[in-house]
Amino acid sequence: MAQDATLPFEQRQQATYAYVLFFTHRNPFRLMVHIAAIYDGKFLIHPSHQAKIIAEDRETPVNRFGRFINAIVVDFKVVPTVGDFEGHPIELVTSLDPAIENALDGVERLRVHSALLSAEKKANEDLVKSTRKYGYHYIFRFGLRQYYMTRTVASIINFWGQDARGNEYRVRAQKVCYEVMEAGVKLNAAEKRAVIQALHCAPEDAYAFWNWMERNRSAYFAMKACISLLEAHNYIHDIRFI
Repeated sequence: MAQDATLPFEQRQQATYAYVLFFTHRNPFRLMVHIAAIYDGKFLIHPSHQAKIIAEDRETPVNRFGRFINAIVVDFKVVPTVGDFEGHPIELVTSLDPAIENALDGVERLRVHSALLSAEKKANEDLVKSTRKYGYHYIFRFGLRQYYMTRTVASIINFWGQDARGNEYRVRAQKVCYEVMEAGVKLNAAEKRAVIQALHCAPEDAYAFWNWMERNRSAYFAMKACISLLEAHNYIHDIRFI
């Protein structure tokens, strides 16, 4: 496809990018949904986020409060990748938990990878907004990467075991457990027990889901804490200049 002279230059460039990217993730399901998206005209090569901010005003909120942000990152034990440091476009396939992917059959894998590819567009758009508002910091890329991966997986894969109340109940129970975590970020033990009692669900199912979410959202939690810090400082700054 990359060498097909009958195709537009942009499509051939996208095919070359998908081919090169394959040697990073080596996931045939990801490659298949990439090629399908290129043919459908839906696949984009997202620009580097770090490069956008280099030529812009260096007096950004993340620069002014960098030491506080870094302290939060350390406190949450976040270890960024090279891509996070350099501001590469967000791609979600390398964030997908191998244990999750290996438990899926071929059709389910294609469905998950197709959904992840769609989520990447929104993730990169959100990262652009964060960069424009606060400046670039790797915690935004890492946090958004984790958020969209976990949200996509939770919307497709059900962690609940078989239940006599049927599949509809299993889907609803997980949806409620996801939504309360979204509202409260990280639930404490009492809040979790209250949700389990309200749903009348198996505790082991709910805890398996929440534990997986928490393990795969540490950078997202750190990102939320950093944004709260930046917004608080911005509010104080606005008051001073009223």
